[in-house]
Amino acid sequence: FFVLRLLRLCRPPPPPHRLPASSPRRLVFLAMIIQTGSGSSIMDKRRHNSDNMMHSYGATSPTSNANAHDVPDDGLDDNGKLKATNKRSSWCRSTWLWVALTMLTATTMLLCVGFFLNVVKVNRHGVSVLGIPGDLPIVTDANYQCRVPSDASLWSRLLGVFGQTVWLELQAKLPKGAVSLPADAEYEEGRSVLIGNPNRRRSPLAVVRCTKPDHVSATIRFARKHGFCVTPKSSGAAVDGRSVRDGRIVIDLSGMDRVTFDPLTTTMVVGAGANTKDLVAGAKRVNLFTAWGGCPQVSAASFYTGGGEGLMVPMLGMGVDVVTEFGLVLANGTSVSASQNANPDLFWALRGGHGPGPQFGVVTSVRVQMFPSPTNGITSVSLTVSGPELGTALTRLYYKLVRDLPETAALGVNWIAAERDAKVVTSISGWLYMDEEAGRGVIEPFVKNFPNATLEIANNDVFKSSEDYLALWATKTLPRGTWAYQHALGDELSHKAIDALYRTLGDAPKEVANGKNGLFFSRRAGVASHEPAGGSAMPGRHHLGGYLFLGISDGTKKSVRTALNGYVDNLYEKVGPYLSDLKYPNYPCHDCKDALQSYYGKNLNRLRKIKQLYDPAQFFNFHQSITF
Repeated sequence: FFVLRLLRLCRPPPPPHRLPASSPRRLVFLAMIIQTGSGSSIMDKRRHNSDNMMHSYGATSPTSNANAHDVPDDGLDDNGKLKATNKRSSWCRSTWLWVALTMLTATTMLLCVGFFLNVVKVNRHGVSVLGIPGDLPIVTDANYQCRVPSDASLWSRLLGVFGQTVWLELQAKLPKGAVSLPADAEYEEGRSVLIGNPNRRRSPLAVVRCTKPDHVSATIRFARKHGFCVTPKSSGAAVDGRSVRDGRIVIDLSGMDRVTFDPLTTTMVVGAGANTKDLVAGAKRVNLFTAWGGCPQVSAASFYTGGGEGLMVPMLGMGVDVVTEFGLVLANGTSVSASQNANPDLFWALRGGHGPGPQFGVVTSVRVQMFPSPTNGITSVSLTVSGPELGTALTRLYYKLVRDLPETAALGVNWIAAERDAKVVTSISGWLYMDEEAGRGVIEPFVKNFPNATLEIANNDVFKSSEDYLALWATKTLPRGTWAYQHALGDELSHKAIDALYRTLGDAPKEVANGKNGLFFSRRAGVASHEPAGGSAMPGRHHLGGYLFLGISDGTKKSVRTALNGYVDNLYEKVGPYLSDLKYPNYPCHDCKDALQSYYGKNLNRLRKIKQLYDPAQFFNFHQSITF
């Protein structure tokens, strides 16, 4: 309508109306000019007085029955000459710029409204208006789902700049400075991850730093009220970077890093933000130990819910096996505990069924059982050979070593076959639960078959051994480049599979031939092969261990990513057919036909029922979340 009206106003004007000389109206105007001697003042008022003057001279106006202001223009200027321009044409030309600016403003407003409608949830309860907290109650119906905007980067900035007031509601319930928006300096640190491409700019809506469960509850309730999605971040060491997701509120748990010992139950309560170094330090203070991982940056929340592979697995079991209680916040914002006595079904699900999470809630603390320190200490062993021929021979002997070791004597022996500086290096390294003399008796028979091998043996207490191992990883650091991996559980590799592996290890392209690529094996025998009290959702305990095909490069270019992924996939294609279909959820599968079935196996159906019970609205959702 606006455009049509504009075209009508801007159409060319009709020819000016010229009255004939005998026209009564023209005669009236001439008489008025003669009478006053000047036409300027009279002509300015002729629209108002023409009818009256015409009546005074006995003329009849054709518009006497109309409003005096509606008298048509005669086309003459104040001097009685023909007008050169028309007022409508002049107005039309001067208005084009105004019209263009108006249409540009309207287009911008429509784009903003589009982003607004793409995020804000509209349902029968009401609407949460951009920048103004709405009247939505906490939604509990099973049809509710949070929504992630399609352009998360732009939306996070729009909401951070124009929607400041929407966060006032959350900021009022949390300590000062707990909420970081894209315009804040703390936002950059909150959206960073420890693993992955540093050039990958993740764009969460906000980062909320929580130091106690009540803060997590307030954040979840706020997110549900306004239709936002959340993702918890403990340390940011997830191999796929899932702890920071675009378009979501990041619940930063790194401040919940306390490690507290309970002497009555001989347990340690570990905050979700505490990492392996924090746990080892806390255990050393009370001279007790438990199952922990080998990566210093990994958090307790991730390690003890995804499974928990480590060097102590054969003696103490998997990480989930030593957990006695979880503290977590559910999708409705309620803080609960899960143990064998409280919410036992949820406790079962969290032991191995929570990764790659969150699936059932945000874990805020983990209580783990502590054990007396080994009296004979820990004997660390490392036997390394170079070349594919020696590597093939050592790998075959490795399986014999594993079969001969008693379950109660071995804390863990790991086999690593890696491509390093364009040559294949194979290492058998790990811990033995025995003194140094006994440890030499186990490993030295292998040395005589490899005269050029490098052997390292050292005996220390469990804390010194752990600190040395963690320091080794810390000095290497986790590269902030490109990561590629595949993972599968399996048993002893056949000779055919070993030969295929070593033929492929040395084929690393020049872009990634930096010594950080290869196959890493983690043993799962001993106590880990049996279900703990209360059971767990982690399948595959009958397998010998997990095979991780890993490739790491400092480069971030597309050519490097393509080459690295191709190399790792090629390794997996050669060995994968000899392994099972089960995967370790802490290494999320990115090309599985059915990822959930690969993670949980026969336990998936029970996990679906528990998910429906504790998260009926599927508030915790992502591309590999449990659905029902």
